[in-house]
This record gives sequence, structure tokens and C-alpha cells, in this order.
Amino acid sequence: MRRINDWVRLGLGGCLLLATACDGTVIFESSVDDEATSSGAESSGGSTGASGESSAGEPATGSTGGSSDGNTESGEPICGDGILEGNEACDGDDLGGRTCASLGLGEGQLGCRDDCVAFDPTNCGVEDDCGNGMLDEGEICDGTDLAGETCVSQGFDAGDLGCNADCTALVDSECIDWVGDCCAANGSIGCDDSACTQAICDSDPYCCNNMWDFQCASLAQTNAEAQGVCAGTGGSCHGLCGDGIVETGEVCDGAALAGATCESAGFEGGGGLACDASCEALDTAGCVAGAGGCCENNGTPGCEHEACSAIICAMDDFCCSNNWDGVCAGAAEDNPACDAAPGCS
Repeated sequence: MRRINDWVRLGLGGCLLLATACDGTVIFESSVDDEATSSGAESSGGSTGASGESSAGEPATGSTGGSSDGNTESGEPICGDGILEGNEACDGDDLGGRTCASLGLGEGQLGCRDDCVAFDPTNCGVEDDCGNGMLDEGEICDGTDLAGETCVSQGFDAGDLGCNADCTALVDSECIDWVGDCCAANGSIGCDDSACTQAICDSDPYCCNNMWDFQCASLAQTNAEAQGVCAGTGGSCHGLCGDGIVETGEVCDGAALAGATCESAGFEGGGGLACDASCEALDTAGCVAGAGGCCENNGTPGCEHEACSAIICAMDDFCCSNNWDGVCAGAAEDNPACDAAPGCS
């Protein structure tokens, strides 16, 4: 049973004391304010003279006739008429809207004492199950019973979800979000990819319990190079450069150019595109700008007509790797593929 030891004011003239006896019995006591008692005595003790003043010299306030709402001729409320009035806390079934719950006495049926000066809480239940570790009616959680909720179900990456002291709300102060580059010492707990974080923390719990340091980042990079779950995380994680596979963080890898060509790189003359040794950029040294005429010694690698340039350079790569000289121009003049090139007949 919940220990209740406080006065609850129930009306203009009454209070209810809820206390717990030594044997655990809940005791309900009432008190009528001395002020209200004395006021009642004064209202019934004075006499009214012909001048309309009481014997104490104050104007009379009582009614001289009956009232339609059940008041006596003195104007005092009548306990038992079922009408809440004056300084009554309640009257019969008229409880003034009060309930067991509104008085903090749990569920049940609130009553009224026969003298109308206090409520009768006999049928109210004041048990409190919060703290028993079991989810009871009206509770969001209780101790470790979180109704199946976790930090992850609450939108976090990991952590320990809790319950507050009165069982009315979940506590997410120990929940965490994983942030930071997986392949760098990011100074946080975990990194910004859940699968990578879990894999590395399974290997080294320090990475999730303390800090994602250089050792954690190295484990993630090794995982990425082995095409593990960390390979697709972005940031500084990337595959192993030189394995011929274009992976996250790489632009190309060896002969694997991810579909790029000199033309797609902006070189109209074509040529031979390659991959930089770092796998982070394309090598366009073998690409041809193709800015000059095809049937003339234009002084540049390639010529302005892509098809013509490609055919002539395939026959003589000097025309695209070095200079489109007279030999290249003569070859273009004699090749039907270059007839459409500007300046060629």
C-alpha cells in the first residue's frame, strides 16, 4: 500500500487526513476548521432587532423565509438533501466533480460522509505497483520491463534504455548515436555506419565502450579492403588500391576505369585514359584535345573531328600522343573517314 500521510482539503470547512497505522491500516480522519465552526456559531447565535442589525451590532445575513434550494430559514445548507452548497465538502452523490483519482487515492468509487464535511474514501484503492519490476496497467515501463522497447526502437544506434522512477516514461539518456568516419580516429563511440561499427566492436569492444581510436580505424580499413561491411561506408574507407576493383573511395583502379574514357573526360581527340597510382583520380596524359584541323599540320595532338582523329591515331599513335603533323594530315586527307572533317575534301 502507498503510505499517505498528508491533509487533503475537501471543502471550505473540512480536511481529510490519510495516515498509515503501525499495522499498515490506512486511517482516514476529518477535521472541521475552527473558523468555519465559529462562523456557524455566530450565524446561529445572534438575534436580529427591528433595525435589521444583529445583537453583535452587525447587519443580519440570514434569510427570514424558506429557500427553494433546500436551505433552512437561517441560510445554512442542509446535509442530506443531495445538493452541494455552502461549506459542505459533498452531499450524498453530489461530490462536486471529485473522484478517487482526482484526490490521488487511486481508482474506485468515492463516497461522502453522512455529516457532509468530508469525503468517504473507503472504496478507493491506493495500491501502487510501480517498482515491482512488472508492467502493470497505466505504466509505460517498470524497472527493467520496458515493454519490449530498446534504444534502437527509439531511433538510436545503441545504448541502454531505462525507466524513470514513477514508471511513467522511458529514459534514453544512456542511448547513443554512432557518428564519425569509420576509417579515421573520430574521437566518438563507434562510427557513422551501423554494420561497420558492430563488426569492429565485436572484434574490439573498446571501440564502442570507450573511443573509436586509430586501432579501431585500422580494423575498419582492413575490413574495407577485404570487401567487408566497412567497404561501403564512405569517408576515408576505401578498398585496396591495385586490386583492379573500383570500390568506395576509389575513382578507378588499374585498368578498371568505371566506364570513363578520354571523351567523357572532355578530350574530343580520344586517346588512352589511365588510372592514377592512388586510385583517387584519372590519368589523362594519353588523351588528345583534338583542337586543330584534321587535314593540316595543326601543331596539337589529334584533330577536331573525333572519328577522324580516332582512326588516324589508331594507325599512328604519334598523331595523338605527340603532334598532328604533316604525315597525320596527309593520312587524314586520304582517309574517307575524315571527309566529313572541316577543311578536308
